[in-house]
Amino acid sequence: MTPPLGKEKDDSSIHSRSSFSSSSDDVDSTVNFTPQPFDQEISKHKSIPENPLAREKSNISINTANSDLRVSDSLATRLKHSLSRTSSAHPSIAAYNGEETIGASGEILEDYLEIDRQKTRQTIISVLSKRADQEVERFEQSELISSTSKSTNNKYSVNDLESGSQPDDDVDKKSNGIGKINNAENSENQQLPTAVDGSEFASLDPELVTWNTESDPEFPRNWDRRKKLATLAIVGLYTFSGQYAASGITLGMGFIDAEFGIKNSYFSSIIVSIFLLSQGVFAMITSPLSEIYGRRVVLTTSIFCLAVFNIGCAVTNDPYSLFVCRFFLGICASGPMAIGSSVISDIYDSNDRGKYIILFSSCVNMAPIMGGLSSGLIVEYINWRWIFWVLTIVDVVAVVIGLLFFPETYSPVLLNWKCKKLRKQTGNPNLKTIYHIADANETAMSKIIVNVKRPLMLLIHHPMIYGLGIFMAFLFGYFYLILISFPSAWRGHYGYSYQTTALMYLSVGAGYLVFNPIWVVVNDREYRQLTLANNGKAKPEFRIKSLYLCGIFCPIGLLIYGWCIQYRTFWLCPCIGVFLYTGFYTGMFSFLINYVVDMNPRYSASSNAALSLFRSIFGFVFPIFAPKMYNDIGYGWGNTIFFFTGVILGIPFPFYVYKYGEKLRIKANLKFDKKQAIRDAKLLEKAKKRMEKA
Repeated sequence: MTPPLGKEKDDSSIHSRSSFSSSSDDVDSTVNFTPQPFDQEISKHKSIPENPLAREKSNISINTANSDLRVSDSLATRLKHSLSRTSSAHPSIAAYNGEETIGASGEILEDYLEIDRQKTRQTIISVLSKRADQEVERFEQSELISSTSKSTNNKYSVNDLESGSQPDDDVDKKSNGIGKINNAENSENQQLPTAVDGSEFASLDPELVTWNTESDPEFPRNWDRRKKLATLAIVGLYTFSGQYAASGITLGMGFIDAEFGIKNSYFSSIIVSIFLLSQGVFAMITSPLSEIYGRRVVLTTSIFCLAVFNIGCAVTNDPYSLFVCRFFLGICASGPMAIGSSVISDIYDSNDRGKYIILFSSCVNMAPIMGGLSSGLIVEYINWRWIFWVLTIVDVVAVVIGLLFFPETYSPVLLNWKCKKLRKQTGNPNLKTIYHIADANETAMSKIIVNVKRPLMLLIHHPMIYGLGIFMAFLFGYFYLILISFPSAWRGHYGYSYQTTALMYLSVGAGYLVFNPIWVVVNDREYRQLTLANNGKAKPEFRIKSLYLCGIFCPIGLLIYGWCIQYRTFWLCPCIGVFLYTGFYTGMFSFLINYVVDMNPRYSASSNAALSLFRSIFGFVFPIFAPKMYNDIGYGWGNTIFFFTGVILGIPFPFYVYKYGEKLRIKANLKFDKKQAIRDAKLLEKAKKRMEKA
């Protein structure tokens, strides 16, 4: 019920709602953001004020490159004029004088408040829509510059391509404000052309729920160091649990073949490697799901289902059921594998996340080693079914820890939770986030389809993704080839027991433990030094300066391992080859993951999903054909073939990417950014029309 208008209220409890009388063509490119104090959050979002007529005229302005749009009238003034006009037409309504109580005007007042709210949100939608349109124009101009440069041999800088401006243009810097929104550090992974979750609009709409200040402790990147490290540790545990199952079955396959009567070696290899294929394919689905429902629910559900299918593997009585369970294990493991780096991007900015991604990658790469080591000891002393019971125990422990301590890290989901909480506390159902306002009734399925298509398009059309993806996929395939070949190499050639064969996986672990800290220091130091030398401007290419070392020493390690196994040299010699390969492989993995995250932060999850699909296909195929090849030509010549393939890819390609990759990356990014900007513009235009009809 609306209270009488004559009742006065303390000015401190009154919050103005601004309205705007301008067409969408006059709205701005950037909006001044005046953060609200944290302790005023509840009062900011209170229900409709009892006396909106007492609110002062708003001074909020929107700055645009073309014109300044200012609030012309407060709600009180417009309400006064409207009621005066209404009273002249309807004698039953007394003339409005600012002091009299208008008892019959409650519904009219409510209507005007709703009109004011709709106009404010139409303005926000118009701002976002214009930004998206200008993004499209900027990308089209950049493409024009690129084509003009080719036809006239004019040299344009990389910055010209990024900004869409020509070198000799005298352009007001303010006009580039929109174009920089999505490239700004504080706007990484934003679903809309806005700063941090629409924070710049907080002063325009008191019913807009966003972060209170730039240092809001609830914003994931502002969490304290201890909370961030705990989150990193748990997502690392989740990823470890998923990848632990990848190679845990390796040393148990001999017993499984004997018990189930599997005589086809190809089918036996497929049971092991089907995990990688399903993991790579479904990573493209789990990643967008985390952007709809949140990281926490997708990750925790994935690990819970992982435990369920590990139980299925433990109790199965036929090879086909084992194959199906392994397939679904890969699907469940795709969640942590695809989302892990996105969680790190949620809580760390580009200056800090490099070293933490390297630490995260150690969980990814150490898990298969621990799987091989533990499986050898288990089959030696218990039986192969206990491999999966141990995996189940690890999964259950991870789920319990995650349910107790793992927080949500995706800011749009956190804001949605905050909005629901404030609606309940204030009783104001009109509170919305920027994502609610801009929602164009896009369904979850349409979002999933778009996000599934994007990794495939990146894999096919982005030169940095398919180029670096091939390089990474080959080295990943070789790595899994080494892990899968251990049973036949150490038991078949050397005659070692399962326990001793399992201990050989320590050479892989030693490579990680020794080289991982080295890569953390090297990557961080090179990135900072190159950024400083480039006048403080960071580039993703600074992440891969030392990538060529991995292209040199990984093939050398593979060659040493193959020929030492071939001639049955002292066991330490092939272990040195494995140690060398593993150490530089982890460097390659860390460099490239960091690169694709920095390359285009908005599509980092899609880029990682594309790389995951690529390397999973190679990881699936290599263990199937390699055993027969080793039987036919031997480990030495087999790994010699892999050596030359690795050298051809690994030595020239990193140098080429470091020198010329920037232009290729930017041109490819412009095409994908343009497509996304067009899509954003269409969705926002649809939202704007919906708001106008409301």
